[in-house]
Amino acid sequence: MWGTPSNGLEDKSAAQVQQDAAAAIRVAESVHVTGTSVTDDASAQVDLRIQDGSSSGTITSEGAQFEITRVGEVTYVKADEGALESLGIPPEMQRLGTGRWLKLAPQEASGLEGFSLDSFAQQLTTSESPLETEVEQTELDGVRVVVISTQDGSKLYIANMGPAYPIRGELKGANAGRIDFSEYDVDFQITAPQNSVELGELAWLDAITNLHAKIDEPFLPSEIQSHPGSNGLARKRAW
Repeated sequence: MWGTPSNGLEDKSAAQVQQDAAAAIRVAESVHVTGTSVTDDASAQVDLRIQDGSSSGTITSEGAQFEITRVGEVTYVKADEGALESLGIPPEMQRLGTGRWLKLAPQEASGLEGFSLDSFAQQLTTSESPLETEVEQTELDGVRVVVISTQDGSKLYIANMGPAYPIRGELKGANAGRIDFSEYDVDFQITAPQNSVELGELAWLDAITNLHAKIDEPFLPSEIQSHPGSNGLARKRAW
């Protein structure tokens, strides 16, 4: 049909395909993740590049946009005044922090650790909704893929040539949306922002708790996951 050799996923069970996809993204050098989710009529978007334990991109929730860069154990956040206000940052600290890179200590940023290749891999193998047994072959934007589905209609598209990289997740239900994976193994050259500032730890602990809540509901819904011992995909918290 395609004239080029496949990676054999079409001959495996849905559960095996799911495991292969998780293994492939875990060892990828990098990936670009973009997604949109709608929860309680509120939309949220993520656009994030991940490489070697670092990540950089934007997260938008309820009209507030945050730039986030994580390098090693240190996370930096930049936002406008309205976005900082939505986190509960005091007005005097908003004035100091608006439009500047704010450096967070590891304990302050502990709620933002879910954006990693390993976390995506783990989430791809943890599920509550049973997998359908059929593994479908098709094309997605000109790319040869296989598709595995859950009984709630969620789908995961995985490359059917080369590494079994996840390409797209389509989510149904309360956190309906889509997540796309692209630019695997590209060198994004993620570096720490220059001229960052540090704000008071206690204020940031509260603010990051609020930011984590904003991200967690729409985005860290794992897209397609499964609980150990089950053979399904489900929507839990993930990206």
